[in-house]
Amino acid sequence: MRRRRKKNSGLRWTLALVVVGALGYVGFQYWKGNLPIKPPGHETAAPVVTTAVAQPVPLPPPVPATMSAAAAHTATFMDEAEARDAAARAAREQTLKVQQKLRQDARARAQAAERPAENERCINGQRMKRVDNGWVQAGGDC
Repeated sequence: MRRRRKKNSGLRWTLALVVVGALGYVGFQYWKGNLPIKPPGHETAAPVVTTAVAQPVPLPPPVPATMSAAAAHTATFMDEAEARDAAARAAREQTLKVQQKLRQDARARAQAAERPAENERCINGQRMKRVDNGWVQAGGDC
């Protein structure tokens, strides 16, 4: 006869869950820097002092004595905004010119298609073309 396997009471699973949770919590605290534990090889030595050559920084435009710093910042912002608006306006005007040119070209093509050439006619709803010995279909309805 086979022996029945004893059912697990869940104690092992609970213990494993608690251990994994504790390790996760400690790892998270270590990662956030809340634990004073230092990794191996990480020694606290005197900080290395390096000297850097200061790069010249361009100065902002001089502020008139009658304007405050906030007003100068606002004026600079407004100048930049006006420049952006002018550039956008120029782009819109260029777009409108191109669209107008395209409309004129389309209108000219449509008018040329409507106006038959001197050797073309509309006979019984068909476009006909004059040839040496009579009329032939030129294609399309009119």
